[in-house]
Amino acid sequence: MQANVNVIEETLPIGVNDDSRIIDTGASETERKWSRIRAYGFSLGHFNFLLPQGLFCELIAHVKLAPLPNSPQHFSGLVAVRGNLIPVYTLHGLLDMPTPTKTFVFVMGNGAKSAALLVAEKPEMVDFNALQEVPVNQTEVPDLLHSSVTSCYKLDGKEESKPWLSIDHIRLFKFLSGLV
Repeated sequence: MQANVNVIEETLPIGVNDDSRIIDTGASETERKWSRIRAYGFSLGHFNFLLPQGLFCELIAHVKLAPLPNSPQHFSGLVAVRGNLIPVYTLHGLLDMPTPTKTFVFVMGNGAKSAALLVAEKPEMVDFNALQEVPVNQTEVPDLLHSSVTSCYKLDGKEESKPWLSIDHIRLFKFLSGLV
């Protein structure tokens, strides 16, 4: 016996085109929304970065950083988050971009194992189901970040869509903490 299956139109958060569909298996709207695989993505200039799925992240606005004397230019300072001092880095100068005047502190990780980046725009939730892995084009990856980029994704594999560079945040922060 064949089950009834209805196709439902649904808008996805990163601008998936109108012909995107999910199959209705009788699950509720809430169950369908929670069954999507999501990850945080953020932009720095024209680069778009995708973080590992399930990574705890937090965005902090209007925070005063505690700078450390004689620290490298890419180290912005420390911020206290729930009793933990979190190092905050900026990639803008390292990527030859002007540092924006208004920034957010984007904390990645949880507790004592977290670190943060300064970002100009709020990160977005990216629906991983709408992305397709494509070969990493080395010209799309800044030299500075080659060791941190693990893969590249595009919206439904479309060549004209913006690439999302998947990064290993632990490697990125280890690299940044070792720069002098």
